[in-house]
Amino acid sequence: MGSFKRIATLVLVLFYLSDKVAESDPDTTVVYFGCNAQDFSGWPDESYYHNALEQVFHDLITQTPISGYSHYCTFQVENGNGLTLDTFYGHGACNGEIEISYCANCLIAAAGLSRNNCPSNMGATFQLGDCRLRYETYQFTDQ
Repeated sequence: MGSFKRIATLVLVLFYLSDKVAESDPDTTVVYFGCNAQDFSGWPDESYYHNALEQVFHDLITQTPISGYSHYCTFQVENGNGLTLDTFYGHGACNGEIEISYCANCLIAAAGLSRNNCPSNMGATFQLGDCRLRYETYQFTDQ
């Protein structure tokens, strides 16, 4: 009978711990990041690039969690006259075992890291523990 109590207690402790793991914040530990060497700082149209990049971030943060934890997007960089200057291609992905809100929070962290570390770069990749955010000015497919 003592063995049964020990096993039952162990099972209860494991359920408790697994429940606590599920309630934790997303893992935003930086696994890898890289910035495209080309940047648009100082360009006459720099603000248009920043605006388009913010659209990419917004789309990835809001759509990836509700799109099967993997979402691609495209946004054109247009000047004030509507002329297309370039195109940003983005991809967001999250660990499929985290909650939707944690996916969004992880991508928010990745976008913040991108703003701080690659503020005017034409592309960047940020791989965090529970998500990945990438954008470029060329089409790509993340596998």
